[in-house]
Formats: sequence, C-alpha cells, structure tokens
Amino acid sequence: MKTFFSALNRQADAIGLTLLLIGNICFYTEGKLVIYLGLSLIAMLLIFGHAFLTKWRQGWPSWRPDFALIWLTLLYAMFTVYGTMFLRADTYNWDLMLFTYASNLALYCSLKHLIRRDWLGEMQIPVILAVMFTIVLLVVSEWDNLSFGGVRLGESLSGNVNTVATSLGILSVFLTCFSVRGKRKAASLLVLLLTVFFMLLTGSKMALILLAMDLVLFLLYAPKGRTKWLVAGFSASLAVLLIFYVPLFYNVIGYRVEDMLFQLFGIGPGEGSASTASRLLLLKEGFRFFLHHPLFGGGEKYFASLTSTGYGYSHCNYTEMLCNFGLFGTLLFYLPIFFLLGKTFRRKRSAEDLALLSLVLIFSRLLLDWVQVTYSGLCVGYLPLLFAFAAVAAKQRREEEKTQEAIDTTAPDAPVTPEDPSDVADREKDDREGAS
Repeated sequence: MKTFFSALNRQADAIGLTLLLIGNICFYTEGKLVIYLGLSLIAMLLIFGHAFLTKWRQGWPSWRPDFALIWLTLLYAMFTVYGTMFLRADTYNWDLMLFTYASNLALYCSLKHLIRRDWLGEMQIPVILAVMFTIVLLVVSEWDNLSFGGVRLGESLSGNVNTVATSLGILSVFLTCFSVRGKRKAASLLVLLLTVFFMLLTGSKMALILLAMDLVLFLLYAPKGRTKWLVAGFSASLAVLLIFYVPLFYNVIGYRVEDMLFQLFGIGPGEGSASTASRLLLLKEGFRFFLHHPLFGGGEKYFASLTSTGYGYSHCNYTEMLCNFGLFGTLLFYLPIFFLLGKTFRRKRSAEDLALLSLVLIFSRLLLDWVQVTYSGLCVGYLPLLFAFAAVAAKQRREEEKTQEAIDTTAPDAPVTPEDPSDVADREKDDREGAS
C-alpha cells in the first residue's frame, strides 16, 4: 500500500493532466456533466494534493508571485464581476466559470511540474492516453455515423464538432513534437495519424488551421536539408487529395472548404456558404457593437443582446471580448500573451525544443481566436497559453537555480573570527576547575 501511494504521488501530475483532458474533451455535455465534474475534481485533488505535499516537504518556502496565476485570477475576477453585475442577456453560470478557473489552476500546476522534469517523456503518455480515449469513445458513440459516411463526427462529445476538432488539433501539435523529438516516436506518429483522420471527419475547417501548425512545427523541428521539405510537401499534398478526392472526407469537409473559398473569394466549384456568411456578419456586428462602449464594454453577453443573427455569441474571441469587456478587458486578456511571446523568443536558444513548441501553440491560439470564443470555454482551450506560461516559468526557475549554484560554488569560505583573549582565559579557567 505504501508503494502504491508513493507511485501515485510521483505520477499525480501526469494522471491529473490525463483526467482533465479526457473530462474536458469528452464529457462536457448535459447528460455527462457529472462525469466531467467527477474527473475534474479527482484531477484537482491529485494535482493540488501533490503540490501541497511538495511544499510541505520543502519546509514551506517563501511564496513567489507567479505571472500566470495572477493573470488567471484577474481574468476570472473580471468575468465574475461583469457576469453578476453587468449581465445583458440570458444567465451567467458563475459557479461553472469558477470551477473552470480552478481547473485552469490545476492544469497550469500540472504542466509546470511536468515541464520541470523530463517534459518530453512526462507529457507524452497523458497526451496519447487522452487522444486514444477520445477516439475510442467517439467511434463507440457514433459508429453508425462513421459507417454511414457523410456525417460530421463529434456531436456526442463536449461542445460541438468544432470544439472536438480544435481540442484534438491542439493535442496534435504536441503529438507532432513527440513524433520528432520524443522517446516513443513511432507510437506518437501512429496516434498523430489517427488524430488527423478523426479531425478531418469532424468536418471542421478549424482543424485545417491546426494541421497547418503541425506542419510548421515539423519544419521547425526537423534537421536542415531537403528531406523535411519533401516530407512536408508530401503530407500537404496527401491532405489535399484526401479532402477533395476521397468521398469519405469530401462529403464532410471537402465541399465545405470549396463553399468557403467561393463565398470569400468567388473561386472554385463551390456554392455559397451559409456558415462563412454568418461568421462574416458576426464579425461585422461585433466590431460595430464594440464602438458603443469601447473602453469598458457593454457587459457580459452584450453582443448576444444586440445581434440580429440569433446566435448567443460572436464566434470570435476578439469581438466577443471587445463587445463585452471593451479595450480594458481585451488588453487584460491579450497583453500578457504578447509579453509571453517576447519572453519565449528571448529564451529560444537556451531551450529550443520547448520554446518552439510554445511559440507554435501561442500562434495557434491567436489564430483560432478569430473563429472561436476562448475566454468562456473549457480549460483545454487555455492549454496552449498555460503550457507556454509554464515553460517560461520553468526555464526561469532553472536559470535561477543554476545562478545560485554558481554563487554557492565560487563563494569564498567565511573568514574565521579570532576569539577574544578574555574569552580564552575564562574557558581555560573553567576547564581547570572542572578537572579538579
């Protein structure tokens, strides 16, 4: 039993991360909310419990301000104030938002602890397990749709098909990293191919953004030479062939891409795309409503209270935040991200693998925010940013430890203070009296 608890303590962060990912991607639905809450609570208990035990064993070292924790706390404090005091439409689930805040804290703590160790090895298993569990559950839940063909997959999991596609896509970036740099390259590559297969079957055009980022990360990681460009070109060409010439994929995503291109640029064999037209209208309305209250916004769900589309949100994190929280809230959300970008660029040479993955994840999040609302979503949407924050914090901690070790090594021994003659005489007198 003691051995079991010892092993559990060592793997607490990895197990907690796995449970958080599975709960967020698979079980945030009306009928499975209890499973989502249960998995998240177990994950938080493991992660926070491990953090508590670690601090206790270290003798409760002095608390150091953590930039990411401060950022998350300020954000969710703002969300809560706006949602409870300046709500403009529907209802605000303050309890669920605070639960997501706690989940984000746990996610960040687990990432920070795993990155301090062998992050490539420590994170590989949780990501692979989460992806494989998602794929198996998706196949079991939607086998009829999969076997019939032409139906988008993902409605049985958290959110909608776009949420599932982006969640798998974010994890695919990690899998690309593991396939090139990890210890289990073949296993990671196999899981990555399965992930891409099911990302395309969701029919989400957002998946294409993340597949492009996978290729970018591969090009950044792969050794210099023609080979990496040939592999990247072959992969891109194969993706195009699958999407537009294989009926299984064309009937769920290929024709949607054609319609989008026709709607935006008037090119290709497609027809008008209602989805693309709606998103363009949502963007225009979002920027127009933002001008009503540009500094501090119109309040939580201000966009929803005015839109003519009938949607409850703008499908764009930038316009949603500008409408609801104004420049103040939007800058509070995004300025630390650009600060993070600067920090990551400066540390790129000293921790290249970690920094390159962080940069690709940050840019992925910034691109997705044009077509997805992040701030009120589940913590898997915050994963790219929190990983980058954790990477910077872990690298900074290691640099400080190395600096302290260098100081301790090179510091001269403390000078010996000569004893006072009177103290020496008194001690000798005491010794003689004791001997007699």
